[in-house]
Amino acid sequence: MRRLVLALLLLPTLAVADDASRFEQLRAGSEPLGGLGPFLEKFVGDCEDAGTRAECAASAGSFRERMAGKRLFMLVTEDAADMMAPGAYDASSGELTVLVTPIFGARGMALTHGVPRRMDADGNPVLQRLNVEGGTSEGWTPSRFQRLFSQRELRLEVVFTPEDTWQLRGRAGRVKGVRAKVLGMRVVHARSGDTVATWFAR
Repeated sequence: MRRLVLALLLLPTLAVADDASRFEQLRAGSEPLGGLGPFLEKFVGDCEDAGTRAECAASAGSFRERMAGKRLFMLVTEDAADMMAPGAYDASSGELTVLVTPIFGARGMALTHGVPRRMDADGNPVLQRLNVEGGTSEGWTPSRFQRLFSQRELRLEVVFTPEDTWQLRGRAGRVKGVRAKVLGMRVVHARSGDTVATWFAR
């Protein structure tokens, strides 16, 4: 019976290890993004100036062509706390869920998983959260799990393919961004680098 209990406790940890390996394979075939802000500016094109509009649009179009079908990887650090929230946590099994809003902003624009259809009252794009599931053998209490978020102890790794641009108009003005297909996400503990949870596109 003791062996059975131990095996059941190890199941979440083994599943996390398998998913971490799967994410590493996905990341290995990806190109590091570098800075999100410069990427968004090149992909979207800030072509408001009439004198340089044609040249700017041509440059953005050329960049989008070069990026077509590419698999890119980015690490979200300090801002990750703003897009992640604690979901369910089972202290007995170690199984957990991290809620991730797939909107990654920089320089007044955003990279999103899919296309946002509306903005909130503050002018921010709105998208449904994704359930990023995982597990741990650490034996955290529910309050300790909550502190991972409040103390910004988590980082987010994202593999995606850019697809097209989008824009929304609201009371706060216009917001532009890049529609992407997120292929996989991994939540890691900032200090240890351990995988906490993963998500893969179906």
